[in-house]
Parts: sequence; structure tokens; C-alpha cells
Amino acid sequence: WLTEVKIDQVEPNKLLKRLRSDLLRLKLKKIEQIGAERIAYFFFEGFGKEFVLVGEFFGDGNILLCNNEMKILALQHSIDVRHRKLNVGLEYTQPPQSGLDIFNLSENDFEGIKTTELVAAKWFGRTLGLPKKYVEGIFEIANVDPKKIGNLLTNEEIKRIFETTKKIVSDIVSENHDPVIVINEKTEVLPIQLGKIEGEITKVNSFIEGLDTVFTQNIVEKGKSIQTSGSNKKIRELETQISEQEKAIQTVKERSKNITNVANSLFVMISKGIISIEDSSAQEILAENNAKLITEKGIPLIVIQDEKIKIDIKASLQSIASTLFNEAKKQSGAISSIEEIKAKTLKKLEKLQNKTESEKDSILVSEIRKKNWYERYRWFYTSDGFLVIGGTGGFTHLTGF
Repeated sequence: WLTEVKIDQVEPNKLLKRLRSDLLRLKLKKIEQIGAERIAYFFFEGFGKEFVLVGEFFGDGNILLCNNEMKILALQHSIDVRHRKLNVGLEYTQPPQSGLDIFNLSENDFEGIKTTELVAAKWFGRTLGLPKKYVEGIFEIANVDPKKIGNLLTNEEIKRIFETTKKIVSDIVSENHDPVIVINEKTEVLPIQLGKIEGEITKVNSFIEGLDTVFTQNIVEKGKSIQTSGSNKKIRELETQISEQEKAIQTVKERSKNITNVANSLFVMISKGIISIEDSSAQEILAENNAKLITEKGIPLIVIQDEKIKIDIKASLQSIASTLFNEAKKQSGAISSIEEIKAKTLKKLEKLQNKTESEKDSILVSEIRKKNWYERYRWFYTSDGFLVIGGTGGFTHLTGF
């Protein structure tokens, strides 16, 4: 239709709108990590403008857009706690440092371990902010008991811990290490294999390659989950229905079996000379089969577990047994009906599962090919395998390689 109204694109949040507005066509100048903190600064510039995008990769995480004076222009979520406030218009402040900067360690940083009452490994992990597996690995390489109290360590042991830590950090920074991908309950990439690691371990050529592999897998799996969320919900509903139908079939089978057992017990009564269902001996045999005789509103009933069956107490035991057998057959007849419904549900489930697999296959991943330098020009290979490169302007100059 024709309209005289312009509606701005609805953005999920103000931060996204601001990022799209301010960073469009700007160049990423550099990236800086703040010490050993999980904080990175992304510097953008262009068209006389400069911005700093701050990424905080801890806790719930946060993304903040600042100007070149670190004044907050937009952010993912505000923070107002005792030691830190983040909001639009305020100057960005980093969180209090949680531990030592592992990239700039000195032996003096380990003085605290000489006086602590904590277990050495616990002090080390807290002070440097390292995961348990790295702490255990460092102590293992340094040949120091991680359970030893800190103030009981010798100077030689402390020195070995320090030197081992420095060497590992140096090797990682200089890329002199062997990164691995570990698959157990979750998939993660580790820059170095330390300590006891459970799961499937795969070596990769570089940490970046490992990150690319793991992150790509996570993004694709997340995409598949989003793509199939509607179908997955229906699948769960159908699986629940099938489970309930199977329970119903089992319940009916048990009920039919119990009724049949009680019917057979009436013939046991006959063999013992009992002629009436009201006989006390008959009541005892019924009780042995989890059944009893009751009267509700003047109507005689045999209760078999939770099933009530109307009978004629004046009838012969053979006649009552026949009534029970008929009820057991009736119960068994219901099984086929439930199984038919279950079969239809299974077909629906199979069809939906096939649809879900098709939806997953619609998530495509293609490898980005790095272009060669000469591809910016006109080029081709001759039949002899020579690379010929031509200019792109009005005048053409051919060069062969």
C-alpha cells in the first residue's frame, strides 16, 4: 500500500541500534586485552570518529560502547554495585582486579604463600584466578604436593612453582604450545594440556583453530536448536503421549491379569467345597488375590485392586467366574485400541523427526577461502601452468610467473 509514514527499523535493544549507527563502515584499528582480565577493548575509527567497544567476558558478560574518552554511550545492561557503576553518560571503570596479572609475575608475588594457612594449591588458584585443572597441572610439573599447607612449602618448592608458571605462560604467549580440543560433557579448547583431563582429546594446529572449531560447532548447534525449537516441542509432546499410552497398555494388561486370577480362584473355592461367594472361606481366598466383596448402595461388587465389578452374589461360583472372565476379555480388548492409537502417534513422531532433521540440514556452514594477493587483478593460468596477471585499468600490463 502507499503510505506517508516512515517507521524506523525496530531494534531488539538500544545498544544494537547504537552499534549499527556508530560503527557502520568504521575500521577496527586494534584490540587490547586488559592485563589478564577477561576484558577486551576494540578500537574503531574512521570519518573523524573514534569509538571503543568494551567486551566483558565474565559472569553474565557485558558489551559497552564508549567514545575515545571512555564515556559510555550505550551498554548491554547497567550495573550499580558498591565498587562499580556502569550507565550511559558515566566513565567506564574496570572491575576490581581479582588476582595477580599472570602475564607479569615476579617472585615477590609469591611471598603471600609463605604465610598462608591455606592449602598451597588453593592459595595459588585464588591468587592467580586459575581453574583447578591448571593448578593441578602446574603443581604436578613442579613436583610439589598441591595439598601441602602454603607456609610449609620450602623456598625451593615455591621457586619451582613460580618458574613452572612463568614458562607455561611464556610458551602460550609465544605460541610454543600444543592446544587441544576436549570433548566430554561439553566441548572446550585448551591452550595447553595440564592435569588430569577426562574425555576425548584432539590435538589442533593452533589455539585459534581450536577456538574456530569449537565456536563454529556451538553456533551451528545453537542455530539448529533455534531452527527446530517448534518441532522439538511437538516431538516432546508426542513422546510424552507415547509414554502415557505404553503405561496405559501395561496397566490394562495387569488389570486383566488380576481379574483372571480372581476368576480362577473361584474354581479353587469350588474344589474346596465352597458354594457361595459370601462364605468366610471364600472371603479369605479373595483376600489372597487382592480382592474383596463389598456392597455399595445395595449393589454387590467384587473389588480387584481399584476395579469394581458388579456380580450377583446369589449366583453360582461358576457364573460369577464367567462374569469375571468376560470383564478380563473386555479389558484386554481395550489394549488393541490403545495400540492402534500408539501406532498412529509413532507415525506422527517419525514424520516430525524427519522434518526436524531436514530443518537441521538447512543450517549450512561454508569455509571462507582466503584470497590470494593476485586475485585483485585479472589473472589466469596458462596450459603450461604459468600464472598470468593483468592490470585492471585502461592500460593492460601482463606479467607471467
